[in-house]
Amino acid sequence: MSARDFEALTHSHYGKPLRWWRYGDDFAVASVVARTGRLLALPAVRNGAHCYWGEPAPPLPLYRAATLELRAQAPVLVVQGESAADAAAGLFTDHVCITWAGGGNGVAKADVMPLHGRDVILWPDNDGAGATAMARLATRLRGVARTVVQVAVPQAWPASWNIARPLPAGITAETLRAMLPGMELHGGTSLRREDHDCHPERSEGSPANGAPCVSRRRSLAALGMTMKMCDHPAPTGEAPVTQPVQPEPPSVPPSAPDGAWPAPDRSLLDDRQGDVPAFPVELLPGFWASWCDGAARGHGVPVDYVAMALLSAAAGLIGAARCVGPVPGWTEPCLLWTVLVGPSACGKTAGMDAALHLVRALDRELEPANADLLGRHTVAQEEARWAAFWWRKMMRRAVITNRERPPMPAAVLQAPVFAPRRLVLEGAAVDTVAGALRGNPRGLLLAPDGLAAWLDTVAGAGKADPARAWWLKAWSAGGGPVRRAGDQACGAASVLGAIEPDALAAALAGDDDSVGARLLFAQPGRGPVAVLGEGAAALAAPAQAALRLLRDIPDTPRTLALSAGAQAAFEGFRKMLDIDGLEDAEAAWCSRGPSLVLRLAGIWTFLDWAAQATGNEPRAVGAPALTAASDLWLRYLWPHARSVLGTIGTGGRRRRMRKVLLWIRRRGLAEIGREDVWRHARAARNAPDADLLLDGLVAAGWLRPVDAIRAGRGRPRLRWQVNPGLLDGVTHEA
Repeated sequence: MSARDFEALTHSHYGKPLRWWRYGDDFAVASVVARTGRLLALPAVRNGAHCYWGEPAPPLPLYRAATLELRAQAPVLVVQGESAADAAAGLFTDHVCITWAGGGNGVAKADVMPLHGRDVILWPDNDGAGATAMARLATRLRGVARTVVQVAVPQAWPASWNIARPLPAGITAETLRAMLPGMELHGGTSLRREDHDCHPERSEGSPANGAPCVSRRRSLAALGMTMKMCDHPAPTGEAPVTQPVQPEPPSVPPSAPDGAWPAPDRSLLDDRQGDVPAFPVELLPGFWASWCDGAARGHGVPVDYVAMALLSAAAGLIGAARCVGPVPGWTEPCLLWTVLVGPSACGKTAGMDAALHLVRALDRELEPANADLLGRHTVAQEEARWAAFWWRKMMRRAVITNRERPPMPAAVLQAPVFAPRRLVLEGAAVDTVAGALRGNPRGLLLAPDGLAAWLDTVAGAGKADPARAWWLKAWSAGGGPVRRAGDQACGAASVLGAIEPDALAAALAGDDDSVGARLLFAQPGRGPVAVLGEGAAALAAPAQAALRLLRDIPDTPRTLALSAGAQAAFEGFRKMLDIDGLEDAEAAWCSRGPSLVLRLAGIWTFLDWAAQATGNEPRAVGAPALTAASDLWLRYLWPHARSVLGTIGTGGRRRRMRKVLLWIRRRGLAEIGREDVWRHARAARNAPDADLLLDGLVAAGWLRPVDAIRAGRGRPRLRWQVNPGLLDGVTHEA
């Protein structure tokens, strides 16, 4: 969908935007409303005479960047979000107020060169994600900006507060202005760079190591602020990155034990990277949305686990019998590989079992047919054995008498192999799965007891490993032999399993992204505890009847085309997809977005048809199914994949930093050393690895180095002080 101007663009999913923010003539960001009521920011670009939805190649321009050239001497205030930048421009008229596009994930794409040689002040949102985004931006500004200062928003202020929102109780615009370095302070003291130049090359009395000069420290003290230097000394010619910390105004009770500490990155204490959305259950067909909600309440688990397990169970029943093809030559089977991620006892197994219970009941219904099949197989096997016996006797006689050799009977040539039909399988060995697929060639659902072991087989093996090659073909329902015992041909298999975050990170920590790109992740946050309900007992019978229809569709493969509306929606999704600037693992996962959307649309279509239980099975995928599938990918699956893959993509560093923090919290330590990280917390492999973790925790605001302690004649031991906020309200181990 395109238009001649940004204001004329209408989004196929979200309709007419509420407003536009222009970054320039060729790039703008729109504010749209999702179906849940949440505001989203979507980029759009101009290509010649037409505008369309999408993001240009990085680096992306800064919002309100034109004012940087008009006011070359003014300090620069960087906030998060276009609304906050507009609001800040009205509050701080003597500053150039800007922001970048893309939120916290867009820091790496922003063009920071217009800030070269400028005095920059960072104002983060009042949450862990905001502090993390600004820390990343501060790192990028090293060697670019002349100075970088970060304002610490009091922790007692509302969570996620920014300048665009109403002021907290008791706070005025003057309070906000007083929090900015460079404003006129009480007593006429000023923090302007031209008054207190602390750059090593511009001030003769400045310390050579990049520490703030005395005059600047005194000016900060006039406001009751302190300044924390970046823990890594800036290279020669680069500006030191400073972080002034603003104490709470008198009207707000203080919450931080030490005002000199910056706001730490609290996402490190969680096993996820930032906040992720809850499953949008309203995108499922009406009956299944009610069933998922009831089952989740009945088991007291997040609906994410139940809904994703339902989609995977339906995929296992449909398998490769039905595919979706947008154009001739491109078909996608209705297969999914789903990983439910969460710590122990978080409800992932119970949520998975809510759907598996229905499929296992359908599996038990096949037992009489399998018993009859076994009886016929036994008879046929005995017939083949006797036919082979008499054929050998006749062959022996023909050889002795030199007569014409008798042909081998068909019963001997086509010796039957018993393979009962199974819907769910726990064993993950290739021979076991391939043997089960003989009885159900359309595919089955693998629900292994140990998903980590299966991931090690698929992701941990080398590229030449035959088991890995077999599974990658099974994701696409591809054929071809694999050199294993029995030389089994490849079939089709959906996978559903639960795993803890650390085990998942260890399984996918390699350089090969091909396996992780095929996985769907569900890692719900720790939201409020849902009210228990009666569950989905009343819907169990119709749910099982609906899944029975999926089980009993004919095995003859058939491909569903896209309707005209679905084709238009699919093209809109493909145009919106942009993998430029993504990391390797995220880019690999995002590149399979169209394939996953087609698979989800096919599963949605059959789930809707089975719930209604009217008419013949669908022959095409409609626009509602494709729209729901693309919305599910954009609003849920993609954010969860970025969260999981982002944690894994750091090589386990965040996971090990979290391990150090939890160890400190359990022990109640106020100070640690390198040996604690290496030998006691067992989070590092050696001393250099421990230094990397300590540097990361310092940058995250959880540690800060203290003066080295000299013990004996050797080198002084390095120590790090722990942020007191880590130990608040925690019972420590003895």
